[in-house]
Amino acid sequence: MADRSSEYRTQFFLDNGFMRKKCAVCGEFFWTLDPDRETCGDVECEKEYGFIRNTFPSENWDIHNTISRWIEFFRKRGHSVLDYYPVVARWRDDIYFTIASIALFQPWVTNGIVDPPANPLVVAQPCVRFGGEFSDIDNIGKTGRHLSTFTMGGQHAFLGKNWKGGYWKNRYLELNFEFITKIMKVPPEKLTYKEDWWQGGGNAGPSIETFAYGLEIVNGVFMQYKLSNGRLEPIPIRVLDVGWGLERIAWFMQGTPTIYEATFGPVFNWMIKNLGVEIDAKLMLTYGKYVGAVTTDTEEIFNATRTRLASQLGLSLDDFNRIFGPIESIYAILDHVKTVVMAIPDGGIPANIGGAYNLRTILRRAISLAEGFNFDIDWEELIHRIIDYFSKTFHRVKSVRDIAPDIWMLETKKFRETLEKAIRELRRTIKKKKIRVIDDKILKNFYLNYGMPPEQIESIVRKMGLDVIVKISPSFYDEIKNVAPKPVEEGQKMEEHVLPDEIIQQLQPTKPLYYDDPYMAQFQAKILYAINKYVILDQTAFYPMGGGQLSDHGVIQIGNERYNVVNVFKIRDVIIHELDRPLNNAKKGIKIMGQIDWNRRISLMRHHTATHIINGAAQRVLGPHVWQMGAEKKPEKAHLDISHYKNLSYDEIRKIEDLANRIVLENRPVILKFMARTEAEKKYGVRIYQGGAVPASILRIVEIKDWDVEACGGTHLTQTILTGPIKIIGTKKIHDGVVRIEFVAGSEAIKLIGERDKYLRDACDVLRVQPESLPKVVERFFVEWKRQKDEITKLWKFIANNLEKLVADKVVIKNNIKFLLTRIDVDIRLLFGPIRKLQSYADNILIVGTVLGEHRFIGIGDAGFIKNIKDAVSELSGEARFSGNIVFGSLNAPADNLIVKIKKLYQIP
Repeated sequence: MADRSSEYRTQFFLDNGFMRKKCAVCGEFFWTLDPDRETCGDVECEKEYGFIRNTFPSENWDIHNTISRWIEFFRKRGHSVLDYYPVVARWRDDIYFTIASIALFQPWVTNGIVDPPANPLVVAQPCVRFGGEFSDIDNIGKTGRHLSTFTMGGQHAFLGKNWKGGYWKNRYLELNFEFITKIMKVPPEKLTYKEDWWQGGGNAGPSIETFAYGLEIVNGVFMQYKLSNGRLEPIPIRVLDVGWGLERIAWFMQGTPTIYEATFGPVFNWMIKNLGVEIDAKLMLTYGKYVGAVTTDTEEIFNATRTRLASQLGLSLDDFNRIFGPIESIYAILDHVKTVVMAIPDGGIPANIGGAYNLRTILRRAISLAEGFNFDIDWEELIHRIIDYFSKTFHRVKSVRDIAPDIWMLETKKFRETLEKAIRELRRTIKKKKIRVIDDKILKNFYLNYGMPPEQIESIVRKMGLDVIVKISPSFYDEIKNVAPKPVEEGQKMEEHVLPDEIIQQLQPTKPLYYDDPYMAQFQAKILYAINKYVILDQTAFYPMGGGQLSDHGVIQIGNERYNVVNVFKIRDVIIHELDRPLNNAKKGIKIMGQIDWNRRISLMRHHTATHIINGAAQRVLGPHVWQMGAEKKPEKAHLDISHYKNLSYDEIRKIEDLANRIVLENRPVILKFMARTEAEKKYGVRIYQGGAVPASILRIVEIKDWDVEACGGTHLTQTILTGPIKIIGTKKIHDGVVRIEFVAGSEAIKLIGERDKYLRDACDVLRVQPESLPKVVERFFVEWKRQKDEITKLWKFIANNLEKLVADKVVIKNNIKFLLTRIDVDIRLLFGPIRKLQSYADNILIVGTVLGEHRFIGIGDAGFIKNIKDAVSELSGEARFSGNIVFGSLNAPADNLIVKIKKLYQIP
């Protein structure tokens, strides 16, 4: 390995008397003021935490005060303070959750594409991780320090492009040392600065981890190189990426046994008291000192470190698990509930695909842990307490106080339903395969197919008293997250490259005239390139497919030749027009006349503008957890997919529709403008990324005054009144956590309303009533119909129960085979039982019937007879289905035709 010691030999260390040493345990280098220190400070080398104590500091260092002190320290030293971003990273297309504060600025600021929002800056950013060194789900609750949601104190400075305010290693270390020794009052000689190296995403740089009493408090990464052919090359933009563990600081200052008491404070105390869990304070302090050495790297290491911890406490492993199992489960439950609650305001709804699958994983794990220890948890109260406590700092979480318990309870119900199936399958699997050890392979199968966490299986096996060992790998959840189902992309896909890349690269960007004037229907342009039926112009008013909006159609005229434009798409900055036939003699520089299909364009503009209006209405009716998850705009209709946890009620649909039409009638301006990415985020926040990540430094912002603001590249109207009426035509849940709203606007809405009015009038004419009387008349008819249906059903059942008496004399014999071929107009579903009894009268039986205009059949007999029925049904354009040796189904011809065919086949008169 190359000698990188010069990367860490900073002026700060040299001026302040720090010594560089090599850790006697791990062999890594570190810097210290203590000449006698031999270890680097990491708990795995120290073997215990030295800050755990039974006395509390005189100052309040709960998580809220910790964050406030940290922010104020940096604010007073020239740092701008940013409000925290969502935990669901809508502005990124490569990650689902915000995993670190630097994710807020990648790749745009870190690559120098846009200016930083401030320099230097700090942000107390809640982050969500379901894997990695600090947040493996398997570790949570068992190591005293792991969390799935944590607050990263992001301290960032940027150097390059003549940006002012940035700083580098020495200033970082000065601030680091000052905060820890002056604010946290840690003796300087107790600090260690451990050398490390970071690389990822093609970049690399040194990092310095700061430890005190075994705890890593902060890690500073200096992004200053790029990897090129295995070599390090300096990059023009240097980034200081510092992550302070703010929950760790709160824990360090409070000296509690684990990070969970310090983080959850009064909520943890309420849980312990409410569940009646007894805690031996002295034993917990000892546990807290040594639990940090527990690691789940492998099953063997986990078991070894766990056994050592039990020994340090003077306990057998069984006694250790009995005493600390309930407490560790409470730690994990608190963490998991908080993570789900923090994600909901940002549209993170537990589901069965993508990142939302991780939310469902920990939600179900929390339920399983609670049931495994028979905890009677009032989930609604727990959720409310977590929201009330953490909303003191994270203000957005307050907005989901009402819906978060609903989401949790709905997910619990789903879990229960799948659990019943899973338990039956578990019993069958154990019995059939004579299993004695349930390993990871079986556990993964049950988790992925039934959503059953391994802890739940362990609890069920224990309660069933089965002689089976459940072997849960310490890395189970870390492995599961890598096989979570991925979301299925819907809608029309972007065209494949129809032109070679080298040609696209040589062409100048196409000027989009539709941004200059969305109402432009005609334009002139010059041909830049043409091949076969594809043509590229220097400018165009044809909108290419994108952002869920279909492309424009129309006509391109070259001289006396007219070509229909059937598709338009974009490759990078070049817009390509697909024509209905190849071009004749089209050369570069030839002028053309373009004509947009205006009826199609205006319908698309109405539907796109209506999408923004409905999105704003859905957020106000359903809650701030609603984010756009997808959309498609066609000329005839459109749909908007939103993050929501259940199907919409009729009342909710009406409220959304009424609110949307109110915005239309208010004739609010639709403001269309281009803004620098950083400026747009500063002014409007990251809700502008409703449609997902936008890969551009300059964003096109579409703002409906005081209603909705999005980064969007589609064509829109300039006033909401021009949208015309909006009519929601249906809603459905396309998968867990996402609801689709289908709608029409403008002339399409008027057309739909007219059609529905005609249906209403036709119904009134049939019943000879006025529209206002229709509901009562229909209700009366329905009641009478239901009464008559019940009477008919009773008659059908009577016929079915007396079937033998009714048909016994209709048996015919042909070639020593008894046939019963008859017609009985009853619901065929009632004959599955009786037809088996008829086999004592006949070998082959076929019964047909017509009920409410539907022709159906049911048959039973030998294999040849069943095949003949199936073939005859196929000839009659019917459908045959099977249940054991019974064939049944429907016909698209008179029912008697089937009997005629079978009689003819067997020559039965």
